[in-house]
Amino acid sequence: MAEIVLTPGQRAAVESRGCALLVAAAAGSGKTRVLIDRVLDQVIREGRCVDEFLLITFTQAAAAELRGKLLAELNRRLAADPENRHLQRQLSRVYLAQISTVHSFCAALLRDYAHVLELPADFRLADEQEAAALRERAVRAVLEEAYADPSPAVRAALDLPGAGRDDRALQELIVRVYTNLQCYPDPAATADRWEVMLDVTDCTDPGQTIWGEWLLRELQRAARGTQPDSDAPDSPVPTMGGLCLMVGTLAAVGVGWLAACAAQPSLLGSDRQMTSRLLIALLGSLAFGAVGLADDLARIRGRYPNGLGLGLRRTQRLALECIAAVLVLGLLALNGCLPTGLILPGAGYVECALAPLLWAVLLVAMAEAARVADGADGTVCGAAFVAMLGLMMLETQLGWFPLAVFPAALAGALMAFLLWDFPPAKLHPGRCGCLYAAGAIGCIPLCIGYAELSIPLALPFWVEGGMVVLQVLFCRWKGRPLFAAAPLHRWLEKRGMSAVNIFYSLCALSVCGLALAVRLARWA
Repeated sequence: MAEIVLTPGQRAAVESRGCALLVAAAAGSGKTRVLIDRVLDQVIREGRCVDEFLLITFTQAAAAELRGKLLAELNRRLAADPENRHLQRQLSRVYLAQISTVHSFCAALLRDYAHVLELPADFRLADEQEAAALRERAVRAVLEEAYADPSPAVRAALDLPGAGRDDRALQELIVRVYTNLQCYPDPAATADRWEVMLDVTDCTDPGQTIWGEWLLRELQRAARGTQPDSDAPDSPVPTMGGLCLMVGTLAAVGVGWLAACAAQPSLLGSDRQMTSRLLIALLGSLAFGAVGLADDLARIRGRYPNGLGLGLRRTQRLALECIAAVLVLGLLALNGCLPTGLILPGAGYVECALAPLLWAVLLVAMAEAARVADGADGTVCGAAFVAMLGLMMLETQLGWFPLAVFPAALAGALMAFLLWDFPPAKLHPGRCGCLYAAGAIGCIPLCIGYAELSIPLALPFWVEGGMVVLQVLFCRWKGRPLFAAAPLHRWLEKRGMSAVNIFYSLCALSVCGLALAVRLARWA
């Protein structure tokens, strides 16, 4: 074996001692070289013998090749140090070293202790054809015993494969399941876990089964044009980062409002009900955030091996969002702060009896639109940050400067989150953060009597949700997708845009929405 200079990483693998060590590298990167050098490093430095090591490979050919390379390296080092008696002894011990496949090593171990295990000393390993015949014989014996007194479960199993006139398909299915189970450390425990996971005895909704969850998730993915779950990273980024935003904002608003009231005590008794409006806006935002939190928790509790579950059912989620919207409108009505009209371009403020219903629909629709962006920090945090800056400016312009403490606090929390979570992301806002941001963008303008301002301020959310709606409707109409992917951030990803550029693009869209909101406020 020619002289090869090891890299620092390879050198560390050769010299590491006293710990479990895993070396993961591509084919041809020098793993065998590192393994041989590690063995010989201990042989030369520590006086060990090569037959004290156990080297396991996948095939007999690989084992023979490894033994040959070890012998060649020993000869090379002995040529450099011909007087080394310890290395000379290793030349004969190479053929005693345990360099073999797992099966060969286990067979040798069983032969050494055959008398203890009461095994015949002349047993041999079955080849693949013999093993297949033994498996088939065992399956036939099990099935014949089951046929003697078939239970309902056996009858259902016979109907399940539905292939041909015999039970050959069932036999093949049993063998495949058995083979897959052998890949797990504890096949029996794994089989018991699978049985519990696949039990649908008490399930009345197919969508709540593991197969229904997977199928619905794949259908949603196909409608959006996103990649399959198998392409997702093995270690997904944690979600529910919205909790950080909620707690941080709540603390900042509390401190800021106490300081404002200490400096201007008249705020507490203002006839404009500053404190009530602030608390209702804060409570409404937290209520929508709580719906998102429940959705995230449902996804985590319902997760399966290939990812998160679907979360709350649509009816449950919409019901909770409607309750949050009604709560906000009800509290505003009780305090006499509920706007009964809306601003129309060119007409100014117009009274409308259906305005409260319109605001409720607006809040729920905004929450649903924001929900589809739970994986994109740029959509959630970037759009909300620009919207909060805009609300600070608009509240000052419209005479509600003290209430700007809420958007200021949330803007600060969003900026801190964005700076800490700059790509690659360490924490996603999740649906909790999405709905909390949407709730704030909707509730703050509503509580100062300018609910229509939330429409342009949430422009990125409307685009995200609108693309998904158009994608679904067009697929139902034409049978093919309208966009290559939906929502917007997925479409931008599909076009090769990086995460940072997507963030900048969505922030630019938010600025456009802010400009429209400023224009709308001038018509008030």
